[in-house]
Amino acid sequence: MCADRPVFDSDRYSVQVVENSRVGTRLTSVHARDADLADNALIVYQFSQTTLDTFTHTFHIDNATGAITVSGTVDYEAHPVYQLMVTARDRGSPVALSADAMVEVRVLDANDNSPLIRISTLHDTDTDVASVPAWTTSQLDQVPAGPRPSWTSYEVVRGRQRAGRRPSGNVLGARDGDGR
Repeated sequence: MCADRPVFDSDRYSVQVVENSRVGTRLTSVHARDADLADNALIVYQFSQTTLDTFTHTFHIDNATGAITVSGTVDYEAHPVYQLMVTARDRGSPVALSADAMVEVRVLDANDNSPLIRISTLHDTDTDVASVPAWTTSQLDQVPAGPRPSWTSYEVVRGRQRAGRRPSGNVLGARDGDGR
């Protein structure tokens, strides 16, 4: 007769894995003991139904040894931490007994995503004014080409300024041509 249920070495296991680890990478092994004799002491390991439903293509557990391996893509951005519930069930007869343990898999982020750059395009609001969010550039002066190099002067001001108005503050000047 079976009277003892399996007992895990620990109720909670914790392991780390690098994002995008290869299929077959071994994470850890869980282990449970059963004080019963013969077939009643044989233990089968499996993931809980919730874990199977959620991560069936990501992790695998060996039913006989309790070894947990990577079986799919481990993605930090999707799941920085995976919670895997493992059940150890004995082969007791007439009733099998079981115990559960939690395996927490912490994923170490890999540099696997390209940087995202957002560019705000200038929008023409007038012939001599272009605006960017919170900044306006205005053409102030232009010296026509002649015996000396020509130049154009611009200013960048905070806020939106319209052509013909003097800026009210935070002016950044730039010149080209002969550097005047």
